[in-house]
Amino acid sequence: MTKLKSLENKVVWITGASSGLGKALARECALQGAQVVLTSRCYDELEAVRIGLLKPEQHLSIAADITNEAQIRDAHEKVLACKGRIDWLINNAGLSQRA
Repeated sequence: MTKLKSLENKVVWITGASSGLGKALARECALQGAQVVLTSRCYDELEAVRIGLLKPEQHLSIAADITNEAQIRDAHEKVLACKGRIDWLINNAGLSQRA
């Protein structure tokens, strides 16, 4: 098994990135030198996360609902247009039901 030596200049796309585990993963990936693509439903929340990351200018916020195939296809096209590739995809988005 090959060990990952660095996230330097890797493009890491994280869904569910506006809070919780996704936000924490975004911070860690940015600290390790990745170009982070943040996705969740709320653009303003994503931007708040992006601005708080190390080197915010190299990261990208894209609002999309993962349950909407058209929005995800559009988001994928935007990532490729802006970053040229995706090295890692972390599918962290999900739904919770509180009762």
